[in-house]
Amino acid sequence: MITPREFTALRAALLYWREEMCPHPESLAMPYLDTLQFAPLSAEEVNVLRNALTPARLRYVAFHLGTRRLMNNRLVLPTELSEAGEEAPWATVVLPSD
Repeated sequence: MITPREFTALRAALLYWREEMCPHPESLAMPYLDTLQFAPLSAEEVNVLRNALTPARLRYVAFHLGTRRLMNNRLVLPTELSEAGEEAPWATVVLPSD
């Protein structure tokens, strides 16, 4: 589960990447990537991704680790996690934009 706090850190990292890495040649970014299979995102692609990862789109769903399936289809807001009362681990869902 990615917490809202961790989600905010991801968005901040994307902003940093856009401001500090995108203006430079792609070759400088390559050591930071987990794979060389993909070229680094452009500044515009980072903007699109960062905008898609807004906290307003963050939800959670109960997930069963043994079966690797959702336990139900109820999407829970971050503020509702403590009230949900389910013992299962939570999977993070990022909803698409309207």
